[in-house]
Amino acid sequence: MQVIPSTSLNTGLRIPPHSMEAEMALLGSIMLRPDAIYDMLDIVTPPSFYFEKHKTIFETMLELFGKHQPIDILSLSSRLKEKDLLERIGGTTYLTELSSAVPSSANAKHYAEIVMKKFMMRQLIEASEFLSHLGFNEAGELEEILDHAEKKVFDITERFAGSARFRDLVPLLAEAYERFEKLSSAEHELRGVPTGFKSLDDILGGFQNSDLIIIAARPSVGKTALALDIARRTASLHQTPVGIFSLEMSADQLVDRIVAAQSRTDSSIIRKGVRTQTGTWRDDVFKNIRDALDELSRTPIYIDDQPGNTIMKMRSAARKLKI
Repeated sequence: MQVIPSTSLNTGLRIPPHSMEAEMALLGSIMLRPDAIYDMLDIVTPPSFYFEKHKTIFETMLELFGKHQPIDILSLSSRLKEKDLLERIGGTTYLTELSSAVPSSANAKHYAEIVMKKFMMRQLIEASEFLSHLGFNEAGELEEILDHAEKKVFDITERFAGSARFRDLVPLLAEAYERFEKLSSAEHELRGVPTGFKSLDDILGGFQNSDLIIIAARPSVGKTALALDIARRTASLHQTPVGIFSLEMSADQLVDRIVAAQSRTDSSIIRKGVRTQTGTWRDDVFKNIRDALDELSRTPIYIDDQPGNTIMKMRSAARKLKI
């Protein structure tokens, strides 16, 4: 009997990663205990199977499961015959072979994890071929090509990381207790990251995970100064890494503003300087600036002032900063 894999990967003479035994054991486990599907729905899907016939059988199992029908040799063979697929998967003989592939369904989840791992490895191989084709696309826009390349790889990692959906309440309660305990102490009055502005923190409770904060006002009323001050305080006081994308001002201009705020020096002095009769900066001003530079050197702030920044470019830079 010829085995037809469900993959179009062109890997030359090398066979893509797969496990015939794990796929058979997984399908056999489901036939022994149909509700084992609950344990693997977030792990494998029909495309996870390397062999086309296993993909077809699993799809039929899901179909029967969704209709609350039994998943056994009789039901599977009947449904596959209706779809004119029974002979293609090897007939009733192969279904019987699957049902006896494992003695019990106790390790069904383990078999599913093996199948998933092999599938992810094949996805990486496919991604590498995709990246190779992108690299030869000399007529394309470089920015768009790089974004497609990053998205391809990140899609694979997110697919792997997103396999678990529900979270058990018990560990969530333990995490909640830790948060509440911190909130009850004098040292941790806020749930989120403090902005450094009490009136703002009273409203927001600090910056929370996944928050989108928009600073809106008329031109030249201090929006940039406020944003930089929040970034500076967040990074310096709490050592929370902060990324700044500047679409108008250069990194040098932003740094001047940050140093002025940290040293409590008027920004006009930073721009023009306050000199003595000998032409040098006043010692007290320069000392404050030196101290500020020393303090800021330990602050995790990252500035991107690339001209013509686009959403794709900023998304790419944010990904790298997160890593």
